[in-house]
Amino acid sequence: SAMPETFASNVRIHDSEFTSCAAHLRDDNSLGAITLGALDGVEIYNLTMDESATTGQCIKGVFGWLRDLQIHDCEFTVGTYGAQNGCVIELWNFSDDSSIHHNVFNHGFVSLVSGYRGEGTRAMSFHHNELYETLSNEFSSDHIEVAHNEFFGSSIADDRSIACWNCIAVWPTWGYT
Repeated sequence: SAMPETFASNVRIHDSEFTSCAAHLRDDNSLGAITLGALDGVEIYNLTMDESATTGQCIKGVFGWLRDLQIHDCEFTVGTYGAQNGCVIELWNFSDDSSIHHNVFNHGFVSLVSGYRGEGTRAMSFHHNELYETLSNEFSSDHIEVAHNEFFGSSIADDRSIACWNCIAVWPTWGYT
């Protein structure tokens, strides 16, 4: 998707609980209990999101375009169903020193794809998080920093804690080189 011409700005989502809010969205892999897009200056904090009783997903920003996104001090839980776990957070096209920090992730996986620096020093910093039984967390972006996280176990045999792949192959399809 092309970068939008306008962005909503200064959005805050905080001090809330979400329980089984996204089960009906599972067939549309671009939606979650919270779906984000075309936002500048977003802060999400002090949330408890529990999709463990369903096949729902917590936060999705598949089309993305998220500048200066801050997600912190939250607890996210998704269900485990067979050999597939749900997506806890999936974000595309993030920029301008976005950060995900001081969160707890239970099951599922984190997918951070195709960020760019924008006006910042990096696209994303993913730090000081605890990840319990998550699998193949994707950190597939230029200018991303992953540091000071703790990974605990995996519920799937032969799985990895981190999966990195080259997002450069994706950028030209959106007009970036």
